[in-house]
Amino acid sequence: MEAAIINTLELLKGDVANGKRTLKNLAAECRYYELQATDDYSKAIFARLSDCTTRKEFNAVFASI
Repeated sequence: MEAAIINTLELLKGDVANGKRTLKNLAAECRYYELQATDDYSKAIFARLSDCTTRKEFNAVFASI
């Protein structure tokens, strides 16, 4: 996985933990990243994140990476 993808995931993880942004906003951002990703693994991760509706679901995806 590219360093840019790893950094993006770390930023998303921090945003979920901080709780300053809405989950709906984070999911929409993940949909955008899914379209921009170049490899299938990154696309799959962002697709899973874009379907999340709770912090617990986001954290489960982060834990599975």
